[in-house]
Amino acid sequence: LNAREEPGQHILEVSDTGKGIPDEKLERVIEPFQQLHSDPHIAQLGTGLGLSIAKALTEAHDGELQIDSRVGRGTTVRVLLPIRTAAEAK
Repeated sequence: LNAREEPGQHILEVSDTGKGIPDEKLERVIEPFQQLHSDPHIAQLGTGLGLSIAKALTEAHDGELQIDSRVGRGTTVRVLLPIRTAAEAK
């Protein structure tokens, strides 16, 4: 987990060192109820809603959700939110 501020935006990153997501499946992971388990014997522990909810909330605040993944190395999900003054937020 990493949080930082860059000019004009807050950035929150969540990274893992798991199996990674193939490029051709990246778009699917933000669709509701999608899970990308390739092994049918692995229990479906989640609902497949986390990233779709994160994307919707991020976009509701005029932000952007980015996913960077490398097969065999892991995945980073990045939320970029604009910095606004209280007056700008109204």
